[in-house]
Amino acid sequence: MSLGLGYIGPFRLLEIVNRGQSCCLWRAYDDEKREFVGIKTLLEAKVKERGQVQLLEHEYKVASKFSHPNLIKIFHYAWHNKSPYIGMEWFSAINLKMWINRGYESYCEHLRLAINAVPPTAFNVVENAAASGVQNIREGAQNFKEKTSKKVETVKGLLKGK
Repeated sequence: MSLGLGYIGPFRLLEIVNRGQSCCLWRAYDDEKREFVGIKTLLEAKVKERGQVQLLEHEYKVASKFSHPNLIKIFHYAWHNKSPYIGMEWFSAINLKMWINRGYESYCEHLRLAINAVPPTAFNVVENAAASGVQNIREGAQNFKEKTSKKVETVKGLLKGK
């Protein structure tokens, strides 16, 4: 799926904002509604992995049900040139993932105020990771999940920064 700049469904792709291990986030424009949107696509290598496609579809099914001022609205799921994508509200400020990537020290004092919509169990993951001396919060969160043997599902990048 070599998108380049152009259109994906009804959305005009403007620029790649972030690229992760399996997905790419685009800033796009909805010409009909005259507003910016975010488009999440799978990387070309991941489109062939059924599990990745299912995860993206699951993210849409779960996240599109949320309605809260602190959450990015997910409103569209479709396929373009044999690849799935998600359409979402555009929010250009720092998000939770960006805060985490800056390091625990940069946000620990402000985390509760910035994302008061997050359930307390999500804070427990971060606090337990930090308390155990883990430098990488994501690694600590994974270890916490394994130790408690509970299935914790995370919808990444949905929290708006303050």
